[in-house]
Amino acid sequence: MDTGHIFDGRPSEQKERRKSGYYCLRRLSFVRKAGLDRDNNTSMGGGSAWDVTAKQFEGWRLNYTPVAGDSLIRVTCGGYISSPSVWMDLAVGSKESYSIYVSGSSRSDQWSWDVPSWGAGVTERLAIQCGGGGGLDQGSEQSVSNVGFISNRLRTFMVEEWENTEPGQPAIIEWDKDNIDF
Repeated sequence: MDTGHIFDGRPSEQKERRKSGYYCLRRLSFVRKAGLDRDNNTSMGGGSAWDVTAKQFEGWRLNYTPVAGDSLIRVTCGGYISSPSVWMDLAVGSKESYSIYVSGSSRSDQWSWDVPSWGAGVTERLAIQCGGGGGLDQGSEQSVSNVGFISNRLRTFMVEEWENTEPGQPAIIEWDKDNIDF
């Protein structure tokens, strides 16, 4: 899987930082009502969100077309997870961004990923993929020891696209110990 794309964003064409604020170019917010996943009723095993048994869930995916080529895309999902361990990853088309590891007891929470735009006018599938240690299924109200689930309760999914704030830099800048003054 191609994992280097998080730093492949296009640099901003701005020459200097504006004195006025920066803007959210687009914001989409969705809520999926509680109910069983109709297209994803198999258990998942494996360790990572990129294991062959990892799954995508209803309410946590959509096709998105960025407005700008140098913007920052923030994807946030919310829901309820009951698991000893779950890997969650944002897929942009066939590329992964980075995984978030959720460990411990049951929780309702929100998780966010920031990725650079993949190009103005270019549509890609955004999807949260999940894999679990010991197994993970789509969610019933019962949980078996060492098997977690993504609950079939209400799920939220939000995509925000923000203007790039740093002149001459991509939306996501690779940290460099010799360049830390902003």
